[in-house]
Amino acid sequence: NPLDKIFSKKRKETSQKVDFVSGISEFILEQHLHKNYFKNAKSKVIYNGFDFRKEKRLKTPTNPIKFGFIGQVKEHKGINLLLQTFIKLKTPNTRLLIAGKAEDELIHSYQNDPRIEFKGFMNAQDFFQEIDVLVVPSLWHEPFGRVVMEALVYHKAVIASKMGGIPELLKNNPEFLFEPREKDLLDLMGKIVSDPKFLNNFQISSGFLEEFSLDSMVNQYEAVYKTLILRANEN
Repeated sequence: NPLDKIFSKKRKETSQKVDFVSGISEFILEQHLHKNYFKNAKSKVIYNGFDFRKEKRLKTPTNPIKFGFIGQVKEHKGINLLLQTFIKLKTPNTRLLIAGKAEDELIHSYQNDPRIEFKGFMNAQDFFQEIDVLVVPSLWHEPFGRVVMEALVYHKAVIASKMGGIPELLKNNPEFLFEPREKDLLDLMGKIVSDPKFLNNFQISSGFLEEFSLDSMVNQYEAVYKTLILRANEN
């Protein structure tokens, strides 16, 4: 689109006047810097902050293994990849819970599999109480991957696709990442079902969570603002 190119060029030119730029993930920041946006700016990753005062360890069901998906029930979020993979997981005592507004056509397509349950809208805590493992099968480059952090707040294991900023959130758990294709997801889900103790390898350290606290985010932005204000006053 010619108009898109015109506006893109203008935005890139304007970005050269910026002194400092932050990104909510290394991925999204590098995407802009690589395309020569913000060439004259200092840069830093400042992750979105979460209120860990609400942090709560939930009881985990042990049998059957329950996989869960929550969020936009859309193709780009990988819902079709997840459902098509799950029906090939030939384990009768496994469950898949889908939380979010799903189209009637999608629900109808999988209603014959009693292991799959479309829950509709759910409160996050209620949802995470019911599952053992969150599945984030995103097909597009998520700038951050907020739902991953929400699961970690509730101390739930996550398996997720290697897209966008998601791998940064699971950097301590590379075994739980997969390429967004059916074979890789099926292998990982099958591994969990056949050996539930594998989930004990999932690490959620307090030090790692602190990187994503509200206090950490606020302190980092405050430090940036103070530096920029001081520089402006000196000039």
